[in-house]
Amino acid sequence: MGTSDSFEGQKDRGNKYLPDWFEPITELDANKWENAKYAMSRYLSSNKSNPSNAIYRYCIAGGGNSNLSKSALTSKKALTALANLISNINTLGVEKTLQQLGIDYINKKPIDVLIEFTDTLQIDGGIKEDAVVRESLLVTIENICVDVETYDKLYDVLNDEKNLIRIFIVYLSTYISKRLFKDLRSRFNKLSDPKKVFEKEEECKGFIKNFVDRIIDGEKTKKLLVKPSDIIDEIYIDCYKALERLI
Repeated sequence: MGTSDSFEGQKDRGNKYLPDWFEPITELDANKWENAKYAMSRYLSSNKSNPSNAIYRYCIAGGGNSNLSKSALTSKKALTALANLISNINTLGVEKTLQQLGIDYINKKPIDVLIEFTDTLQIDGGIKEDAVVRESLLVTIENICVDVETYDKLYDVLNDEKNLIRIFIVYLSTYISKRLFKDLRSRFNKLSDPKKVFEKEEECKGFIKNFVDRIIDGEKTKKLLVKPSDIIDEIYIDCYKALERLI
């Protein structure tokens, strides 16, 4: 069945309608979050498989694509680090890159070494944003390392453009989905059936991934590998902008 990302999560702190990263300016901002949670509740309690209205309301409540992108600081830091890691592996090779990072790779599987790489980013999961980012990195690493048992195979995977596009899509779509689940977790927690929570989360993940698929292409991937700072804000804004236009 799988494990839900939001079921039995932490309880909301402060204003019951607002995630902890969001600072409301007016009462209208709080009302938008109330509307977003109501829309998600309706979706979760229905038999519909299209979460477009709930996701749209969430994006609007979060201040739109610009604010959602601006508040994704830890996620951007992690994506930049991942892009730099891949770029260095492509240029220097796996072993030399790991040596420069001070990661002991001898007699270790590629997946274990990449997990150690996430530890170097000092994203400890102590706050919601960090937890979402770390979970997203781990999902991405698992995706990278499917059938990858050697460093030569890892090098081959990370030198294929189609694989790189897929890797960045996995990270971004996972992050956006998991962040949504955490921000609206109280809606999911109201469901008494963990199986239904999981099924609804999977629907949302697939829906979001379909839109991220349209944003990440070969050109953006190349720019990420060369100089992430030139493209990373645009990528996050474009992803949220696509979801913001659902209605």
